[in-house]
Amino acid sequence: EQAWYEGSFSASELQSMDFAKVAEGLGCVGIRVEQPGEMEEALREALTLEKPVVLDVITDDESTPSVN
Repeated sequence: EQAWYEGSFSASELQSMDFAKVAEGLGCVGIRVEQPGEMEEALREALTLEKPVVLDVITDDESTPSVN
């Protein structure tokens, strides 16, 4: 929104929420990924489990992803 809508935000800025903990509270497995180097291991772990998994991936809210 910052790049395409001149900084106008429409209720999309979330406070820090631990979605991995929320997932655990709902009976799922929650895995929090805070650094890019943790992603591969988190995916490997998630794929070995036989129950629902939530990957809570922390991203930099100041960076703008490229859209191709």
